[in-house]
Amino acid sequence: SSNNLSSVQLIPDLIRSKSLLKGLLNRDIYFSTENKRISLMEHYFGMKDSSQLNLDFQTLQGIEKIKGSISIANRKANDLIDITVSFSDPKGAVDICYGIFEELDKIQKQINLSRIKEKISYISERLSTVKGDLKITEEALKDFRENNRNIANSPSLTLAENRLIREVASISAIYNTLKSQFEINRVEELGSTKLIQMIDRPILPIFRSSPRKKRSVIIALIIGFSASVLIIYLKELYPKIKDEIIQ
Repeated sequence: SSNNLSSVQLIPDLIRSKSLLKGLLNRDIYFSTENKRISLMEHYFGMKDSSQLNLDFQTLQGIEKIKGSISIANRKANDLIDITVSFSDPKGAVDICYGIFEELDKIQKQINLSRIKEKISYISERLSTVKGDLKITEEALKDFRENNRNIANSPSLTLAENRLIREVASISAIYNTLKSQFEINRVEELGSTKLIQMIDRPILPIFRSSPRKKRSVIIALIIGFSASVLIIYLKELYPKIKDEIIQ
């Protein structure tokens, strides 16, 4: 239902959808190393291939690549979600975060707009039908009054007139309600209400999360030192073991 468009349960699935990820691949992302903006498709695969088969294959590969770079965490205490992007370029990661939000908002608006248009189409048809019924009923009431000018002394004619009056009032009320709903949906169609709101804007990473070069160097030094000590120890131990075996 339209009430669930912005629900936390739906947002992660929308972010992982092929439509949104394909939209991300075609967005221009800023790369600090190249000092320019290029699409993720161009970043992953270079210049676009003219072959449609290769383009479709690259698109599927690109979707899997970008999907693996996005992690989503739902907060247990409230209906907020945290989106994290892992990317080779820090500014590119920020642009991808903004792109996720904009593409998500675009998809939700498209879904909402499609439903609003369906409502407008249905209401428009009903308005046309009810308007015709109202016109027929009003004409019937007018003809009745023209043909029965002295109905004050006739209970049956008074009852018939009251029925026509009630029918006109009932159809008129339906028409006014439909007209009101039509205008409300037209306003929603032309409006730009956001179904989701960004609380904290994407933050430019200060430190590289992976690979951690310092940690890798320290670990390598520790392993190298340990291996060296072990080798030296084995070299010293080997002659003793050899002599014991010979004896």
